[in-house]
Amino acid sequence: MVGFGGYICDVQVERYGTSNPAVRLLDVEDGMPVAVATLNVDGLELDEVAIKNYSENEGVYDALLEAGVIFPKHREISTGYVTVPVCRLTEYYTI
Repeated sequence: MVGFGGYICDVQVERYGTSNPAVRLLDVEDGMPVAVATLNVDGLELDEVAIKNYSENEGVYDALLEAGVIFPKHREISTGYVTVPVCRLTEYYTI
């Protein structure tokens, strides 16, 4: 579970179609979406995620790291307007 935005969230990991992992946070109380924590960007390896840690998602990187969902960032990539951290999912969350 992840504490983010005043919610306690379950973590749902799927894929964006057939490509990158997508990490979604769902409210444990009602299952409603709280945030999509990742971006679907080119240049990622199969086990990497680009964390959307800006705008309404500010702070999600720290929340995921603290909850053991991701390992610390090992690189960053530019998405055009911002630079985002790239991490690997921990073993429990790898798909």
